[in-house]
Amino acid sequence: MWTYLVIFLSITALLIVFLRRLIITFSSSRKKDSNKEHEENTAKDKTKKVRLSHDDRKKVNDLCKRGQVLVNAGKEDEAIKCFVQALSLDPTHKETMHNLAVLYMHKEMFSPAAALFKELAQIDEDSVHYSHLGLALYNQNDYEGAREAYQKSIDLDPSRPQRFVSLCQVYRSMQEPDLAMIALNKALDMDEKNIDYMFLKLDLLNEFEDTENSKEVVGLILKLDPENKEAQSMKRKLQRLDKAKNSK
Repeated sequence: MWTYLVIFLSITALLIVFLRRLIITFSSSRKKDSNKEHEENTAKDKTKKVRLSHDDRKKVNDLCKRGQVLVNAGKEDEAIKCFVQALSLDPTHKETMHNLAVLYMHKEMFSPAAALFKELAQIDEDSVHYSHLGLALYNQNDYEGAREAYQKSIDLDPSRPQRFVSLCQVYRSMQEPDLAMIALNKALDMDEKNIDYMFLKLDLLNEFEDTENSKEVVGLILKLDPENKEAQSMKRKLQRLDKAKNSK
């Protein structure tokens, strides 16, 4: 009898645990769906044009122009006040948002810059906004977010080799050298004579300890720029490595 009672209690306990997990999973799923719906609605709300009076619209444009004049004069803190004042009247004024985000980047205020570029991307899905967002997130060590932003930028406009280079740097920071090399090779396919990209490739090849391909890249650099001191030094280093291997 006691045996049956123990078995019954054990089964009951398992059922309770199972039901509890089921309830938690269901609640979590509903919460995720709710959050997703909220984000989508927020994005839609931001794309709605704010209705302004003629005077307010003129004031926003004047504040934006004055802010840019102050930036050019080196009065960045005063410029920020102008841009913020303009956005208090029209939170979706794209030119002001962009100017303020770029100014924040210049002042290394990466968190507010990222927030603005993210909003700009929601309002106007442009590859430039995603590229800037990627840089702002990268500077905050948010490598996953930066990867997603740069990839989105590339998806929208794959014609810019520098974006592949930026993606390469993100993958390097994520300790993904294989993916970094793939991204960099795409950049070199588009701009095959770019010496800076070639030196970046040498850095990656050095991580792979790939001396043969390193010699090939050094040769290409010296063919384009025979007096390049760094490439000459790298060539001598690779020659010494070859001698050390052959002497063993």
